[in-house]
Amino acid sequence: HKDLQKGQLEALKQEALENPFLEENEARKLASMYQKRIDDLDVKTVKKDPLVVSREHDNYFKAGKS
Repeated sequence: HKDLQKGQLEALKQEALENPFLEENEARKLASMYQKRIDDLDVKTVKKDPLVVSREHDNYFKAGKS
């Protein structure tokens, strides 16, 4: 099920990047949003080193604030 969800997100990401109606920066924003969700799925499935996870967490919030 998780793989299906991930596959769907990958497809949506691809679609966003190839969408002729989107501005390039809009497409990138969408694509990175989908990538974020894919990464979130991966974080849940793959048990990562806690240090890595917390660093990603920090980056996520820094990125969110900008």
